[in-house]
Amino acid sequence: MIYSAVPNREAALGDQIASIDPASGNITATWPAPTNPHILAIPDDQSRLYYTYGAVNNAGLSGFSLGSEQIVAVDLSTGMAGASFPSRSPSSDFSYSIVDLAAVPTQSRSLISIDNLYNSAILSDGGNLFVNLGLDSIRVYDDGSPRSTFIGAHAFTCTFLSPGASASRVYCSDGATFSRLQVDSGGISLLDSFALIPGRGSFGHMAFSAGRVYTSTGLIIDPEGKRVINRVNAQGPVAVDGNAVYWLDPSGSNTQAPSLMLRSFDTSTLQPVAVNQINVTTADPTRLIVCGAGCLAFRAGNEVYIVKH
Repeated sequence: MIYSAVPNREAALGDQIASIDPASGNITATWPAPTNPHILAIPDDQSRLYYTYGAVNNAGLSGFSLGSEQIVAVDLSTGMAGASFPSRSPSSDFSYSIVDLAAVPTQSRSLISIDNLYNSAILSDGGNLFVNLGLDSIRVYDDGSPRSTFIGAHAFTCTFLSPGASASRVYCSDGATFSRLQVDSGGISLLDSFALIPGRGSFGHMAFSAGRVYTSTGLIIDPEGKRVINRVNAQGPVAVDGNAVYWLDPSGSNTQAPSLMLRSFDTSTLQPVAVNQINVTTADPTRLIVCGAGCLAFRAGNEVYIVKH
């Protein structure tokens, strides 16, 4: 199944989570969600689905929201949602947003999140001054309860998480620096970091497979060797399926005839294999995923695309 978060700008269809059968494209189930479900994460055993909700800034909908974003876990066998977490005391001054989520490898009831801190002040005209105070923490939660050790503000700059090969390792990057994070029963800590060479396009979600990390900027990284193996002529959302790595490249698209180039490379040789053009309504793809039976899926604009590769 493919899982999609539908925000409340979709009116009557909004504020829900939908499951989509990639073989048929049909929606097989929906679950109501609180305001603006956003980031999704699923553990390797696919028993749960985690999602965030309650965006800090709902400008254009209801103005500034003083509530912090929270996380919900849905049991995919029953469709039942658990209690929201983390629990934070309401504040008239501060709000938290969630930057990214990642399930801890082999531990489906454990989740890692990156938080960002915001400040709001009431102006003399009754409006709000909305200030981004920056990255605040990286934490591990077990069934919604935080482990004691966390990475605090000013100790990291990374914004995208990628689970590693074991429950003790998670990777994090912002495109300029790549970090190895150590996870244990006490929590999470920063092991080390190293600089990345420039890539192409903008940095986004990474893909981990067989000891390598592939970035949306076309870098192939040996995370435990702390080095960049190669840089390929590709950019955009990335996914690995078997012996091939795919980049959904938006470069070269135009507003008259928007299209994306699905570029595939051999994971052993890192040589290009094929390029396929995909015509889209809007060329702003996000989060390329593998969905079985030789298919990939991605979102562009307000549409979900399922393609054969």
